[in-house]
Amino acid sequence: MAGTETINHNHAMMRDANARLGEYEANPARQDIEEIGAMIGIDFAVNALLNDEKRILGAFAGDPVAVMRAGIPEARAL
Repeated sequence: MAGTETINHNHAMMRDANARLGEYEANPARQDIEEIGAMIGIDFAVNALLNDEKRILGAFAGDPVAVMRAGIPEARAL
């Protein structure tokens, strides 16, 4: 997932208007990362919600797609 070609391809997607913080469904960069993860068999992820002081407000672990979906309502509530 972290090869130069893969990273450059993913970062090029940041030019898309939907590739922004807070956009989940239509974010092409996020979709690309999930597709790559599925292709290589990533089956576990850990994500955390942090505040401005870098304190953990919430943590999520498990299936990568489920982890993202679980954190969305929490993040939007902030």
